[in-house]
Amino acid sequence: MEISLKKVKVSHELSEETVAFTADLYVDDKNVGTVKNHGQGGSHDIYLDPAHRDLYKKLSNMDTEFLISELVVEVDLLKRQQSKGFVLRKPSDDPIMSFEYATSKFPMPITKLRQHKDYKNWLKKQRQSFAQEGWKVINTNL
Repeated sequence: MEISLKKVKVSHELSEETVAFTADLYVDDKNVGTVKNHGQGGSHDIYLDPAHRDLYKKLSNMDTEFLISELVVEVDLLKRQQSKGFVLRKPSDDPIMSFEYATSKFPMPITKLRQHKDYKNWLKKQRQSFAQEGWKVINTNL
């Protein structure tokens, strides 16, 4: 069972103890409902479409909670940072969270980088350098 999110909307203003968000919930590439969190420390609220109510027990567990939280963090980080620099992910040693994230600023605006004659070679070298340290570039705009 592969869980993914689309149309993720994060509200940093409403986030207190956890991230406040809403998103469309997908299981195996099928839209099965929505998920949200009010940002006050509680668990996620999952609203399944009537045709997919049978998934409720499979989705109501701590592993799914953590996975959804990680997906929200990743999507939000990409939205906020990928035009400014590389967004990086690597497996975490943390027993709770699967990944850790980092960013690395571009030396110039992305629009100028793309126009540079050596952009593809530079990008390849950057990816290789990050990979040697265990990081994967997850930008969707490169």
